[in-house]
Amino acid sequence: NALLQPLKAQAGAASDPSSVWILNLQIPLPAANSPAELAISSETVGLRLGQSAWLQKMTEPEPDEEPPAFPGLLTALAQLRRLFSTDNSAFSEILAAGSTVHLPLNRNLKVLITRDGIRTARWYFEHSSPFPVAVDVNYSSELDEARLILDDWQSSSGLPAPGRIGVVSSSSEEITWLKVDSVSVRKQ
Repeated sequence: NALLQPLKAQAGAASDPSSVWILNLQIPLPAANSPAELAISSETVGLRLGQSAWLQKMTEPEPDEEPPAFPGLLTALAQLRRLFSTDNSAFSEILAAGSTVHLPLNRNLKVLITRDGIRTARWYFEHSSPFPVAVDVNYSSELDEARLILDDWQSSSGLPAPGRIGVVSSSSEEITWLKVDSVSVRKQ
């Protein structure tokens, strides 16, 4: 797909299937920002926040394995990992879908749709950047889709990653920003 070729050219360490992506985050909680660690491998994705942890298999993600404050976050970031894969079978289907105005960004963006089993993701790209600026993931027939904004892309340890991840509330359209403090890549 023409939208994915520039992204894959920038993938670097992100495309290595034996690597584990580690993102150290600051998550806003009512009392204060709290550090968290997000790990994404080719098989699992997990989040550790204080004494709580969530772990999800890439092949069979379950909605109840998601952090309650950020439903769909793990599934969406697992799909991001697949997007960087050089394996042509990472998704069961990839479709270009033209362009649309994305809300809440209110910008005209190119759209790419990927399917992975029952999970469907709509990726939004600026016309001038290879990196997605947003993704909407439908990951369960019983739940609203997860909507993320991927902002301030940087490369660290050979891994391109967003500098902050916005989680869009399905009920209010408000965005909760998770700040990415650091990114590293580890071998499994």
